[in-house]
Amino acid sequence: MNELVKDLLKQSTYDILGVPQVDQKKFTKLIVQECIKVIYQQERVPKEFFYAKGANQHESAIKKHFGVEE
Repeated sequence: MNELVKDLLKQSTYDILGVPQVDQKKFTKLIVQECIKVIYQQERVPKEFFYAKGANQHESAIKKHFGVEE
C-alpha cells in the first residue's frame, strides 16, 4: 500500500473507545476523487475544457461505478 492510500485511510479513520474504525463511505469517496484527479492530470488541459475532451464522461462513469455522488 503506497503512502497516498495510507493517508486516505488515515483521513477516513475515527476512534470509538480506543478502537480505530474506518468510514468506508468516506474512504471510497476519497479513492474515487484521487482516480478522477489522475484523469484530469492526464488530460493536461484546463478543467473548463474537459467537457470537450470527454474527461467528464470518465468522471461520471467512475462515480457511478463506485456509487459515489457529490
